[in-house]
Amino acid sequence: MAAGTSRRLGPVGVATVEAKLYAGTARLRAADNPDQRMAVIGMVGMQEQEAAGDAHDSEIGICIDYPGVEDGGQEVDLGLHSVDQEIDAEAGQRPAERVGGHERIAGSFLHFAVLRKSAGRRGLETAAETFQLPSMSIHRTLFPNRYHSGPPSHNFDGHAFFNPGGTAPRGFADLMRWQFSRAEENRRHRWPARFPSPFPPNVPERRLAGQALRVTMVGHATLLIQAGERNILTDPVWSERVSPLAFAGPARVNAPGIRFEDLPPIDTVLLTHNHYDHMDVATLARLKAEHDPLVVTPLGNQTILERAIPGVRCVTGNWGEAVRHGGLTIHFEPAHHWSARGMGDRSHALWAAFMIETAAGLIYHVGDTGFHGGRHYREVRARHGAPRLAILPFGAYEPRWFMADVHQNPAEAVEGFALLGAAHAAGHHWATFQLTNEAVTAPRDALHAALDVAGIDRTRFRPMLPGETFDVPA
Repeated sequence: MAAGTSRRLGPVGVATVEAKLYAGTARLRAADNPDQRMAVIGMVGMQEQEAAGDAHDSEIGICIDYPGVEDGGQEVDLGLHSVDQEIDAEAGQRPAERVGGHERIAGSFLHFAVLRKSAGRRGLETAAETFQLPSMSIHRTLFPNRYHSGPPSHNFDGHAFFNPGGTAPRGFADLMRWQFSRAEENRRHRWPARFPSPFPPNVPERRLAGQALRVTMVGHATLLIQAGERNILTDPVWSERVSPLAFAGPARVNAPGIRFEDLPPIDTVLLTHNHYDHMDVATLARLKAEHDPLVVTPLGNQTILERAIPGVRCVTGNWGEAVRHGGLTIHFEPAHHWSARGMGDRSHALWAAFMIETAAGLIYHVGDTGFHGGRHYREVRARHGAPRLAILPFGAYEPRWFMADVHQNPAEAVEGFALLGAAHAAGHHWATFQLTNEAVTAPRDALHAALDVAGIDRTRFRPMLPGETFDVPA
């Protein structure tokens, strides 16, 4: 095929990538895993080196899984649209030559291409727009839900979960635009390689008593809640990276606030959803081996856990349902978010917040959520009353055009705190893993400013750092 011509790729006869061929052909090999349908599995080996002016060298490794190709491979033209024709596609490289021997991701590694941009970014941004996920109807056929099946409901359409009255997460083209646009709103602040907490690692008491309520920050969204005699962990992550790849992805900039070996007996794990910064299978396997807690998680996530951790004790629920365990009543509450472990399982498992009835009072825990006009804060207060403690995310929120629907910012967290009527709040989801653009201390500064504007004492909403302990007043 000559350069500059167009064709629609795909032996299955559906639109996956429509591109103007600039350079290169790809040899696609058959999938080992029949469940692995057409998908862009992930990006690996992302690397960027900045030179003077507008000169940039960028590489994106893209793994593409393709159905219907017989063993031995088939020549398929690979093309990318480039308005300035500065993108080369180097196809047919062996995966091991590019990613250090990691030849398989999610069961198959069918194709690896490198896009190299020699100067400027306009062509790269345009090329990103050519990689389109299929339409929803095609998506249902090509990406069957492997986590959950059931009839349609208020938040499940028979194939995937959704936010009723809300918005869906942004797609791959928007992700690429965020990552490679030079617009000021997309500018990424560089975090320090290390951002040590001023608090030393904590060694918690094994059990509290009565109506005592204590929260200790481990890092990011991982907190130890000690409510009376019960010990609860939220979204436990002790790994060094929050990524499907051990060698790439957001890395920890401070040590966990509790050494794993110093944990008290853990009775319950609250797992809000399956994103890698919240569901760390390696940590959950360690907890199973050493503590054997009950994992409480929304629908579909148990499938992932049971495949990865033999014998894991797990109970699931939908929004509006509740489970009772060891003197706790744990209510599954809505959050405005989404879920995915790869590119073919978007929203196949549910996400949730939790309202926990304990001997120490009500605790409202949110892992991730967009503000959604404050709707969920108002509704949960109407159902349960104002909690003694709210555990609220307030980081990983920039740029707003990309993040607003899924991550509230500090001002929204303060507004939600007020709508909820909580006596106190512990703030999390900041200063451990850089997921988004804001500077490492920006969430705390913005939170304090928002509290001051709202006339709320800063001591009532604490932006917690690893090792910090908060004894919540009665």
